[in-house]
Amino acid sequence: MPVYEFDALNHGGEALTDIITADTPRDARERLRKRGLHVTRIEIVRELAKKESSRSVVSSAMSARRARSELLMVTQQFATLLKAGIPLI
Repeated sequence: MPVYEFDALNHGGEALTDIITADTPRDARERLRKRGLHVTRIEIVRELAKKESSRSVVSSAMSARRARSELLMVTQQFATLLKAGIPLI
């Protein structure tokens, strides 16, 4: 079963990014709609091999997202240091 990463908005208008396993993108959208989410983007992250568990793919997708957020945080911290006039050697 493929794993999809999606961006959605909840009823309060808050943005949410997460992953879901579903047979098709349409099935994933329907499941998310039932959870009260309005999908703004959905894309396949990975197809599961027959022997591969969905749990391992979900954890690897979550760690990739975490790495992206950490890179963003470090970049913002470097920008703050540069704006403060601290030299980076």
